[in-house]
Amino acid sequence: VTTIGMSGQFTNTLAIGTAPFVVTSTTLNTNLNAEFLNGQSKGAFYGVKINDYKNARYMGLTWRKGDKELVTLATGVNQIHSLLCFKDMMFAGTRTSPAKLLKWSNLSDLTSYSVNTFANDNKHNKAESMTYDHINNKGYIAFGHEYTSTIAVTQFDPAAFTFTDVIYDATENPGPSPSITTDGTYLYIITNNSPAKILKYQISDFTKIGSVTITGKNYGHAIIYDGVNIYATGAASPGWIAKINPSDLSYTSVAFASGDNVPTDDIANVGDYVYCGLETTNGIVIRVKKSDLSLTRIATGQTTENYGAFFDGQYIWFPYNSAPGNLVRIDPTTLEVAVHTLDTGENYINEVVSDGQRLFLTLWSSP
Repeated sequence: VTTIGMSGQFTNTLAIGTAPFVVTSTTLNTNLNAEFLNGQSKGAFYGVKINDYKNARYMGLTWRKGDKELVTLATGVNQIHSLLCFKDMMFAGTRTSPAKLLKWSNLSDLTSYSVNTFANDNKHNKAESMTYDHINNKGYIAFGHEYTSTIAVTQFDPAAFTFTDVIYDATENPGPSPSITTDGTYLYIITNNSPAKILKYQISDFTKIGSVTITGKNYGHAIIYDGVNIYATGAASPGWIAKINPSDLSYTSVAFASGDNVPTDDIANVGDYVYCGLETTNGIVIRVKKSDLSLTRIATGQTTENYGAFFDGQYIWFPYNSAPGNLVRIDPTTLEVAVHTLDTGENYINEVVSDGQRLFLTLWSSP
């Protein structure tokens, strides 16, 4: 037989364990639609090259030791609390007093990095939050102050790794854990106070040109700009989210359900939605629809605190405060939940970033 033609369905009842047909030709078979490729679902390969085995494994959540690099940082480099990755560089800020900023210029070699220790002057304690201004190619660090009531922001040049203190505003109190974002023209800071406040500073001369109090909403914890609006959350019980117009700081807000407490200090902007985890033990992730702030609760099955939501352009990643660390991946197109558990001794994942090919995780350790 050289050719078989039929108009009905072909059915093969051969038992699992034997290939149902054997093919010699490597020519493309147009319109062939298969659920699995080499035993893997689409999640293992989507968005990466098939021959990029390490990346395919990371996307499929089937890591092994040979696929990762684990680096212990120098003594005294503790408590990484903010992480940025852009232009093939990575920056990490520590929640220490004084704070430190680390820079990796070669993401293929995590053992080689530079460290800047800020002045021990009570103005540079705890690098709580960072943001990158891609228009002007500058980074900004917002410091947290438990003993002084002053907004303090330092600008850094990513390539030169030089620093300039640009805001020291004693008229505003940041609280212990402020958060910062930018649209390239202004810096926006949410205070970790009761009630929470949004502050707006002009980048051209770093003067404050506006502020708004989020009435009835306490302990601002995270803030992002999505290209149109600002979204901010608060570490209250229950948690809340606000949508802010950057031009006049007008806003709408909504509270989470009872028990959905303390949204994390890192939230993810994904298309028409914002995602945030909770620093509670109910394992819930909140998806917020931008148009009307309607809420969807997603169960992850976790029983420890979440420490953030991070979008790599494909998936959303949620690190959990467990030993060993659990990393939850959510597919925003299907809301499918997958979990990867790190090896023994790799505990308490705190920050996650991606360069588009690899994930970089920090563990809340000393060092």
